Amino acid sequence: MNYAEIACDVDSPLLLKPILKPYEEEENKNKLEFESYGFYITNHPSSIYTGERIMKLKNIENYFDKYVRCVVLIESIKKTKTKTGEEMAFVEASDETGFSSFVVFARQLRLVEDLHVKDIVEMQGRVTKRFDKYQININNIIKK
Repeated sequence: MNYAEIACDVDSPLLLKPILKPYEEEENKNKLEFESYGFYITNHPSSIYTGERIMKLKNIENYFDKYVRCVVLIESIKKTKTKTGEEMAFVEASDETGFSSFVVFARQLRLVEDLHVKDIVEMQGRVTKRFDKYQININNIIKK
């Protein structure tokens, strides 16, 4: 862009061809897209995982009180204590169609021990509703 702005007012014999430096494609292009724009331009990292057995988060309300499988990108993990003092976790995650909350109760807490933000995982659990929002109570998590 800078070259074009400068070149428009200069006689063509005086112009030198710009030198373009080739760069390797960024390995984690999706991460850079999200950090730069706040959304994914090419594809969401979980979009390559499809199939009739994989539920997309935009359809969560159609699966109320059913067991589902979905492949998501972990956005946050928050551990907390229940009223009885047991530890549990809330996981926020997304796929290319939306965001959802996942609840990991004390008996399944070991499943989140090795998880980190930006991991791609397959979540398996039952769709429930708390107040006016759907969430998934986790039975199993498989790292992709």
